[in-house]
Amino acid sequence: MPPGCPFNPRCPQAEDICREQRVSLEPSRARLVACHFGGLKTLLDARDVGKTFRRGRRRMQALDAVSFALRQGESVGVVGPSGSGKSTLARILTGHLATDTGEVTLEGRPLARSWGRAARAQRVRIQLVMQDPWDALSPRLTVEELVREPLDLAGGGGDGGDSAGSVAAALASVGLPASGNFLGVRSHELSGGQLQRIALARAVIIESELLVADEPTSMLDASEQARLMVALRERQTELGLGLVLISHGIALVRKATEGGET
Repeated sequence: MPPGCPFNPRCPQAEDICREQRVSLEPSRARLVACHFGGLKTLLDARDVGKTFRRGRRRMQALDAVSFALRQGESVGVVGPSGSGKSTLARILTGHLATDTGEVTLEGRPLARSWGRAARAQRVRIQLVMQDPWDALSPRLTVEELVREPLDLAGGGGDGGDSAGSVAAALASVGLPASGNFLGVRSHELSGGQLQRIALARAVIIESELLVADEPTSMLDASEQARLMVALRERQTELGLGLVLISHGIALVRKATEGGET
């Protein structure tokens, strides 16, 4: 048995205390739990989030007092029709847009609103998979450059060999070729399903803890939707990621968040 908590080698929320100190059963949330944190930690907490856009004298309230909590490794679905503010919420949860009211915290710390170096380590833990891969991915970059870009921006690209290995592993994890000519093609040469898988590979190549997927299957046919959702759930399970899945299709969200919350 390993030192500390016996589950620490495979627990996604393990910290130093988990590897150093044994645990005993203690009351937590109306049950007995053997965990230094009382069970699953709250990863993301949104409280009374509000956002209003203005155009001249017109005001449009996109979000009004939105609240939910996401625990480590959990899935939460956000369902609503077009124009209901789902994409606005996704941008706020990933720090791309500031709230007007309310607060978003990541493991108890307010989400950084800047792109400064001090905030980068926190922001890199949350990755956004956008709805339109043609709009999200630069047509000037090759597949290899697209997948490697988050590593470069986070300053974790390492040497050429390490970077190439990380790119290959990320592509293979989402069912795409990890070598050969495929690495050199550009977005206009790929299908919608391939592009969305590349967007997912970009999100999992760095050590993130939370994926916010904004209608990732809306531009795909039924077969590609199924393949992408399988890849998404496999990466979530393998890496212990929290998942916020945003969609207008409640059936898709229910399937993707089984055991989670909608």
